[in-house]
Amino acid sequence: MGVRERADAVAALERGLVTERGGAARGPRVVRGAAGGGVIPGLALAAEAATAVVAALLGAALVESALTALVAETSALGAGLLAAEAALTASTGLAG
Repeated sequence: MGVRERADAVAALERGLVTERGGAARGPRVVRGAAGGGVIPGLALAAEAATAVVAALLGAALVESALTALVAETSALGAGLLAAEAALTASTGLAG
C-alpha cells in the first residue's frame, strides 16, 4: 500500500466509512470511527439545521423587540400630541 492509498484508508476510517478491518461501517463502529475525529453520518446536517433554527428564533426575537420599541415610541408621541392639543385648547379657551 502506497502513501496515497494509506492516507485515503486513514481518511475513510476517520470519517467512519470503514471499519479497522476494511469492512463497511455499521452500527457502533460509525460512532467509534467518529470519536477518532470522523463524522457521524447526518450529524453535520442536524447541527446546521439546529443552527438555522436558533438563528431564526434570535432573528424573530430581534424583530419582536424592534416592534415593541416602535409601539412604545408611537405611544409616547401620541401622548405628547394629546398634551399639546390639551395645552392649545386650554390657551384658546383662556384667550376666547
